[in-house]
Amino acid sequence: MTGPMDETKPDRLLGRTIAGKYQIEAKIGQGGMGSVYRARNVVTGKVVALKVLLEDLAAYPSFVERFLHEARAAARITHPHAINIIDCGREDEVVYLLMEYLEGETLTEVLKREGPFSPTRAARILTQICSALAEAHAQGIIHR
Repeated sequence: MTGPMDETKPDRLLGRTIAGKYQIEAKIGQGGMGSVYRARNVVTGKVVALKVLLEDLAAYPSFVERFLHEARAAARITHPHAINIIDCGREDEVVYLLMEYLEGETLTEVLKREGPFSPTRAARILTQICSALAEAHAQGIIHR
């Protein structure tokens, strides 16, 4: 639960460089397991997404190992409708997953703006999702 003090607290990861070459530029999302940041490779200039596990969860070695194991498994998936995992690891107190960065809107944002999808459009989107999940299943990965 966040309070007024948390909102004014500066983000200690902004500006930090992870894995020796990914400088964190901005926080772009927050979830139950961690935060997602936009970062930039300081050598190539390529923008990436960096998911950082919450510090509370990173304090549990078994949780960290499961997170990294799942990240390594997900990195084996190559599919046009699945995000590419670039790297994962731990640097001091930061446990991270490095992914390709995609510009665009979430399905939730599109639904809010446009309203319900037509059955044809919904079926096309679901087909893409199911195709990516089928590839994960072929790699022995079951999405939670």
